[in-house]
Amino acid sequence: MSFETRLLQEIPLGKEGACDDCLAKALNVIRQQVNQYTNRLAKKHVIVRKKGDCEKCGAANKYVNSLTSMVRKSAELENGIKPVIAPESDTAYKRDSASQDRTYAEIDYLNQISKKIKSIKTYLVENDLPNTASSSQAWSEFMLKFCHISGNIHNMAHFTACLLAKDYLIKILSIKPCDAALKPQGASGLDIDEQTTFGERIIAEIKTTEPYLTADFGASQKKGILDDIKKLQAARADHKFLFVTCPSSFDIIKHKYLHLLEGIKVVLLT
Repeated sequence: MSFETRLLQEIPLGKEGACDDCLAKALNVIRQQVNQYTNRLAKKHVIVRKKGDCEKCGAANKYVNSLTSMVRKSAELENGIKPVIAPESDTAYKRDSASQDRTYAEIDYLNQISKKIKSIKTYLVENDLPNTASSSQAWSEFMLKFCHISGNIHNMAHFTACLLAKDYLIKILSIKPCDAALKPQGASGLDIDEQTTFGERIIAEIKTTEPYLTADFGASQKKGILDDIKKLQAARADHKFLFVTCPSSFDIIKHKYLHLLEGIKVVLLT
């Protein structure tokens, strides 16, 4: 069982939460180790850290850790069973439904996406779309507000592609428990860097690119593809993948970049 899993299981289901000292005592580790993980989980919106009263020791005005409302609700629905961020065993996990392999951080991220989409839908329903006779001011105000509500749609799409890639890897490899929500979307480094239960390294890059040209990528898109291929080629790993979500991108890569793909498996996720 991973340390994050054990840590989450020690956090009470109540809204107040537990302090780092109590969690460290329960897990038989030093406080600094707990603090490192609780801060990380808070950044991923799996838990909430705030000053309050500790449910375990009763101490007041301490930083306490509580589960996010979505994680707490999910745990309560499971008859009070405390949540885990990954399966309890480091052995391969393969279930009938891919959604059962999702961690609570992944579920929370999907709920954030749903909330964002609902906000966009509400905005479009409540506000008339400007027409060609509308003023530049009207168009600008409409679009600026729309972009503000939408946020970074690309990162959201990329996250769902990460889930598809995770589902694929679970089906074909004996992969250790992993969490697609732990790495911030858009952050540097490999999109996927995991291990099999046998200690083999799995690395992958994920492209959601729609080709700018009919039969090839645009200049900027091409640079991004080549950079990702170089990144995969430069790294040492037992399994290398280039995941794509667009069929036309898949065809272009297979036909025009095949000579660069030695040792890399190209997979169409959709």
